Amino acid sequence: MKEIFKKIIMYKTTIIVIILLFIAKFLGFIKNIFLAKYYGTTVISDSYQMAISIPMIIVGVVLYSYQAFTKGYYISEKKNKTNEYTSTFLNFILLILLALILIIIFFEKYIINICAPGFNNEQVMYTSKFLLPITIGTIFLVISNILAEYLRCKNSYIISQIAYLVINIIEIMTIFLAFYIDYNWLSYGYLLANFTYLVILVLLCIKKNLKYQLVLKKEELSLFSKILVPIFLSSIITDINSMIDKIFASKSDTGIVSTLSYATNIKTVTLIVAAGFLTVLFPKISKKCVEKNFNEFKEIIKKSFFMIIGIYLPITIFFIAFSQNIVKFVYYRGAFDIDSLNKTSICLKMYIIGITGISIRDLYIKALYCLEKGKFVIIISIISVAINILLNIILFRKIGYVGLPLATSLAVWIVTPLLVCYYKKCINKRI
Repeated sequence: MKEIFKKIIMYKTTIIVIILLFIAKFLGFIKNIFLAKYYGTTVISDSYQMAISIPMIIVGVVLYSYQAFTKGYYISEKKNKTNEYTSTFLNFILLILLALILIIIFFEKYIINICAPGFNNEQVMYTSKFLLPITIGTIFLVISNILAEYLRCKNSYIISQIAYLVINIIEIMTIFLAFYIDYNWLSYGYLLANFTYLVILVLLCIKKNLKYQLVLKKEELSLFSKILVPIFLSSIITDINSMIDKIFASKSDTGIVSTLSYATNIKTVTLIVAAGFLTVLFPKISKKCVEKNFNEFKEIIKKSFFMIIGIYLPITIFFIAFSQNIVKFVYYRGAFDIDSLNKTSICLKMYIIGITGISIRDLYIKALYCLEKGKFVIIISIISVAINILLNIILFRKIGYVGLPLATSLAVWIVTPLLVCYYKKCINKRI
């Protein structure tokens, strides 16, 4: 009993972060319950889901750039240059975001037609109305991610995670406004939620002595460029990979885009433990890498691997066995009818097959980023996209929309062993 208590104390921050992530996902569930209740698998729902997915592909190139921020922060900390480094990083990202939003504004219709080739004129019209506010909201989210990582580097894991709860609270409120007043509040709510989150994080960072400067210093740019470029490229590839299902789904019946999104939302909840664990883990292993303490680095990754296996295999079995009951409990009300229930539950089963693989993959990707092996991650990401496309084509023809989530899960399991083997080779060389 004492040993269990000691372990709980040791992992206190991780446990609290996981609990907060669970609360955030629970609020996200509530949001999607109301979205499903009021809009089901309709044209508006499809258009809204697609309008969120599009900027995740274009702006998403820098959505996960905070992973490049962390290691450079610890290096700059030794030189007492954390403010210069953070400001340079933010300014560089802001320049990229400005260019990306201009691309979306000027080529909106072309982008929608590429991402949703099966959408009819009505769906394109709704997607176009939603796109700009959601894109701006996504930009706010990118900047917020970097500021949240700054707080985590300052050991403020919990407070940054508490701030994140505001996003779903605001979006839930605006779904009601959308239904009772004007459907455009779906996109306005996304924008308002992410703006509020950004404002809160700015205030928290100022309290943690962040002093923003309008600078672009070459020394700091070179510090993170080696890590940043691979993360940019792998992020693009990952976002393209997640979009492939929706492109295929847009060519299927109305509502399939929403069906995949609803199933994905439940799948994401199962990944809370891994997400919370990796949120706390990444700054720690980055610091070990900067300190060249590779024996401890290896031991942390090894323990994390077995922890993921022990947690996610039972979760996989449970969700496959009770997928229909889970979907029914979460979504089955209002406009979400029996047909939506059956389609979403079968898609959920297919997605759940891959959750253990996703958790292991993300662990080793973060480890390889720390070891500055981002080029290999890019190669694996490209292979994953190629496999996903090939499997989508084959399975979509044979079993329809059910083949799309199955292809995603199979692609993850095919590439994950390659990441694990390459990591072992790299870490053994360092030791």
